[in-house]
Order: sequence, then C-alpha cells, then structure tokens
Amino acid sequence: MTRSIPEWIAQKDEAIIPDRVKLRIFERANGHCQKCTRKLYPGEWDIDHIIALANGGSHRENNLQALCCSPCHSGKTREDVKAKATTYRKKKANLGFKKKS
Repeated sequence: MTRSIPEWIAQKDEAIIPDRVKLRIFERANGHCQKCTRKLYPGEWDIDHIIALANGGSHRENNLQALCCSPCHSGKTREDVKAKATTYRKKKANLGFKKKS
C-alpha cells in the first residue's frame, strides 16, 4: 500500500519552499532540467515557478519545476519579467492612463 502525499501549498507568496518539497520536485524531474533536459548537479539548479508569481501563478508544488541555473532559469526569469511589463503596459493603456509629458 502506498501513502499519498498531499501537495504543498504556501500560505504566503514569501514562504520558503521546504527541503522535502524541493526533493520531490527534483525527483519528479528525474534529476534533469525541465527545460533543456540537462542533468542537474548540486548547486547548479534552482526551483522555478512555471507560471511566475508576478504573472498570476500560485506558490504551490504543482507550479514548481527544476531548472538549471544558467541559461534556463535566468532566461525564463527574463521572459517572465518581460511578460509582466507587457501586461502592465496594456492594462494601463486600456484604462486610459497617459504617459507623463
């Protein structure tokens, strides 16, 4: 009989991801980067939000993935920031905010 482990869900966006959850994410990825499939080594990988918190993602286990630090995690972070800026700019335009002259 196997025991089902409940999904970890943070109470706050600032919550630190517990080591047991990091281990489960690493094992779920079979020790490989979820983006480039490179083998992950200690100190050379990060936990990443699949949908960034800034873009409406949740701070929970099923929204986390293992990525190699560079170039995958740093590249994805740049993409997330760019997407957030684009969304913000479009919202401002749709609400009629004007640029200061």
